[in-house]
Amino acid sequence: MPKKRFEDEKLAKEFAKQVKGRFKDLRNSYGAKSKFAVVYWIKIKPNPKQTSVKTDWCQEEGRDFGYSNEYWND
Repeated sequence: MPKKRFEDEKLAKEFAKQVKGRFKDLRNSYGAKSKFAVVYWIKIKPNPKQTSVKTDWCQEEGRDFGYSNEYWND
């Protein structure tokens, strides 16, 4: 969850409303880097240019590990 810091309360509340995030008042918090913060979720959109991914792919398929078939049957 990303967090954005603000020094102005009005700007922080407006940003929280836009991104549907949670407004945090940090004025009474010791060691806070800013007076206000907004915590929000980022929605990742799929890339339309990306080709479809093969779901039945197995990375071991077609590889020779150097063992004979008799080794695996024991």
